[in-house]
Amino acid sequence: MSSPRVRQPPLSGPTRAAFVDGTALAYRAWHALPTTIRGPDGGLTNAALGFAQMFRKLLLMRRPFFGAVVFDAPGPTWRHAMDATYKDHRPPMPSGLRGQLAAIDAVVAAHGWPVLRQAGVEADDVIATLCSVARRAGHDVLLVSGDKDLSQLIGPNWVDGESWRLPAG
Repeated sequence: MSSPRVRQPPLSGPTRAAFVDGTALAYRAWHALPTTIRGPDGGLTNAALGFAQMFRKLLLMRRPFFGAVVFDAPGPTWRHAMDATYKDHRPPMPSGLRGQLAAIDAVVAAHGWPVLRQAGVEADDVIATLCSVARRAGHDVLLVSGDKDLSQLIGPNWVDGESWRLPAG
C-alpha cells in the first residue's frame, strides 16, 4: 500500500489542515491495546502499533493536505510557574509508553509529517495556535484529539466524536 503523504493541492477552495494531539492519541493507543503486543526484541509495541493504525486511518479517510502531530514536551510549562501544584494529581507517563515515543515519532516522520514539541508549552496551546493561524489563512482545519479542553476551538460543523472541522475565517 502506498503512502498517502504526496498530495496535489485542490484546484479551488480551501485546503484541509489536520492537527493531531499526539499525546492524547498515544495514551489512547496505550490503553486500547494489550501489553502482550511486543516486537522481535521483546519490547512493547502496543502504543506504537495503535498510534500507527489511527494515524494512517486519519490520512486515508480525511485526506489532509498538511498538518502536524503535537506532543507535550517533558518538563514544566508556564502554567507550573503560575501554580506549583499544577497537574500534581496526574501520574507520570507509564515507562512502557514513554519507551515507544521514538517509534511513534518515526511513524509520523515516515508519512512526511512534522512532530512538534515545544518546551515550556503544552501541546494544547500549540494546537490552538496552529488551528487559529490555519483558519485565518483560509484553510479548513481538522482537529484530532480526545481532550475536552480543545472543544473550545470547535466551530459549528461537527464532524464526529474524535475530529472537528473548523470552518475557515
